[in-house]
Amino acid sequence: MRISHLLRCSAAASLIAACAAAAEFETPPTLRASDVLEPVLLAGPHFTVDDAVRNGGYLNHFVVHSDYGDFEATGRAMLGIRLKEVAALARISEISKTDVFIRAAKDATVGVVLEPVKAARGITDDPIGTVTRLPRGIGRLFSSYAAQGKQAAESVSTAAGNIGDSHSGSETLNDLSDTSRGAVKSVLSVSSAERRWAKQLGTDPYSTNAVLREAIENIAWFDRIGGLAPGLAGVPSIPGASHLVRAHEIAWEDPRDVRARNKERLLAMEIPAATIERFLEKSALTPSQQLDLLSSLDALDGVPGREALIEQAIDKKSEAEIWFHLDSVRLLTTIHHAGPGISEILTGPKLTLALSTDNRLIAALGVDHLVWTEAVDRIARQYTEYLAARPGCSAEIWLKGTVSLRAREELAAIGWQVLEQATGAPAG
Repeated sequence: MRISHLLRCSAAASLIAACAAAAEFETPPTLRASDVLEPVLLAGPHFTVDDAVRNGGYLNHFVVHSDYGDFEATGRAMLGIRLKEVAALARISEISKTDVFIRAAKDATVGVVLEPVKAARGITDDPIGTVTRLPRGIGRLFSSYAAQGKQAAESVSTAAGNIGDSHSGSETLNDLSDTSRGAVKSVLSVSSAERRWAKQLGTDPYSTNAVLREAIENIAWFDRIGGLAPGLAGVPSIPGASHLVRAHEIAWEDPRDVRARNKERLLAMEIPAATIERFLEKSALTPSQQLDLLSSLDALDGVPGREALIEQAIDKKSEAEIWFHLDSVRLLTTIHHAGPGISEILTGPKLTLALSTDNRLIAALGVDHLVWTEAVDRIARQYTEYLAARPGCSAEIWLKGTVSLRAREELAAIGWQVLEQATGAPAG
């Protein structure tokens, strides 16, 4: 009886301690899309954004309901990309109803080609519907995003590396470490016709959107066989989302040429050859994302420590992490050019950390909404060690988005001033 009683008391004490510890931190909230997005991003001719937006402590998790299926997007950058892709799918759907396409589709499935094509491409007697049908397995592709959203209340996950630990919780993310040449279709296997159609549609030829990739692959195939007019494509811009979707003209070129150009740019930056090789060959970044990062590095020309931003990129394993990093680095370039200037990028941290020309320690974070979680507390205190090593240096956290009152107060208590909406872009 005594042992049993002690065990019960011990269990109760542990529960009380756990509850007390949990009370020390915030639970990431569920926000309303109507409160964090401009009206134009809430709904369009072919989509609506679910009003329930889960926050994971630093990024918001959106669900897009569209005519072509449901898509999930972690962070505003990914949301902008998904909305652009829905517009592209709508344009493909329109093209599939044109007389030109119908003739091309008919030409593509006649004579001796018909049976082999059906077997190899899964084409039915409705080749037009083939273009925009929902591929089997799409749920599995995005299930990792869903898992991330469900677990967001417990941790900031890998994208902030706990905002720091690149291994913690990585299995819950859309892990691209093994898929940059696997589940995410091999860069070299994207045909020139697919790249051409992606360019006309204004989308990333290496998008992880399986529905879009399937549709472009199909329409490019019909194009090669039946011959479609190049002028059929073209997607109107999405008001309010243009600053979220960036395209680079050479992104649609042969990836081998893109790689060669990227290598030349990195060598000109005096990045070590071994780091360049890992970045170009081993990282999960697509050629388009690599171009995005290199554009930011060019904007930081002359600033020591740019190699640290390359190393951080190599460390990223999920799409959410990658876009978080790209947004953070882009924010750093804004700080550098709008003031204060950046004098040095610090090596070692998992997040973007730099010294300003007027002796400020600056962390640039591409967050949507920052709340005070255990992981944020741990990383904030870890980064305070950098401040302690620099007497007389002030510390600032620049955010793309917003911060909770609790997080602002806690950060201030350990020496960090927070600047919200540092880019001037709407928070999310």
